[in-house]
Amino acid sequence: MEVFEFGVMPDGRTVHAYKWANANGIEATCLDYGALLQSLKVPDQQNRVEDITLGFDTLEGWLANPSYFGSNVGRFGNRIAEGTFELDGKTYQLALNSETNGVRCHLHGGEVGLNHRLFTAEVIQGAEGDGVQFTYLSPDGEEGYPGNVSIQITYLLTVNNELKIMMAGLTDQATPLNIAHHTYWNLSGDPSKPVLGHEVTLEAESVLEVNEGLIPTGHKFKVEGTPYDFQSPKRVGRDIHGDHPQLKVVDGYDACFVLNRAEGLIPAATVYEPESGRTMALLTNQPGVHFYTACHFDGTEVGKGGIAYPQYGGLCLETEGFPDAPNHSNFPSTILRPGDTYRHVMVHRFSW
Repeated sequence: MEVFEFGVMPDGRTVHAYKWANANGIEATCLDYGALLQSLKVPDQQNRVEDITLGFDTLEGWLANPSYFGSNVGRFGNRIAEGTFELDGKTYQLALNSETNGVRCHLHGGEVGLNHRLFTAEVIQGAEGDGVQFTYLSPDGEEGYPGNVSIQITYLLTVNNELKIMMAGLTDQATPLNIAHHTYWNLSGDPSKPVLGHEVTLEAESVLEVNEGLIPTGHKFKVEGTPYDFQSPKRVGRDIHGDHPQLKVVDGYDACFVLNRAEGLIPAATVYEPESGRTMALLTNQPGVHFYTACHFDGTEVGKGGIAYPQYGGLCLETEGFPDAPNHSNFPSTILRPGDTYRHVMVHRFSW
């Protein structure tokens, strides 16, 4: 494990990077700022090792990071309608920090979510692999949320070519907690190329229906016969401009897929990039996976290596509780109560 100074925050605090690799050539770099994934380098079928994540080379980019590259977002990842919810008879108002088609919402934890907090880091080693455990205490009232919440985010790079991300939380008051990991993947290793040729499989028979502001209506629809059907491997670009009103809201995929449930850790998605031969299989213990195809990229956001990211330059697979869950009694609960432990596991399994 190599630990080094990555930069200095405006308030004078130092941000550190943690870089390590497994024996098969996968190399991970994380920052204690936001407990974010700064890069993940993976071999291809020609044994070329390339970074398959989007982001920035310097701290200045990560401090702004409007697209949430590599971030762990929360306390509540994804959207809460009008930034408000009722819990145990009390109404809470959170920041309204996002707007789509005139519909405002609370997005990814607010103005200063977990992705902009400095975590404490501890290096971990074991027979399964090595990694870093990040911890942060989110105080009562932070971004409007109730309760003091102790948060732990652990990255483990295993000997079996898996990147495991494990999120845990404890609280002293009932509060919503739904941390989502928000890396943008481009398995080609060339972020100047859109991901439209990536082949994706999603283990989901249905998708949450949303309104013009991307807020769930409380209903879901079957993917069969729609552009949202990824039950068998399909190129991202095949139906991305298909005739479906939900696709046209943001000119691409930005939807929570309802996973076919089984107990414990379940398959969520598989991504295959034909030219590099890289495959990423994703497993999780969460009920949904949000599939986002970087619809908003327009070449103005410049990332690693000075590359301007094009539309569809990456894809996100955010395992999560359902968006706006605190306002839908028919959704799986995202409320954490004292005495319970929030546990979110996602396993990225790589082959080439």
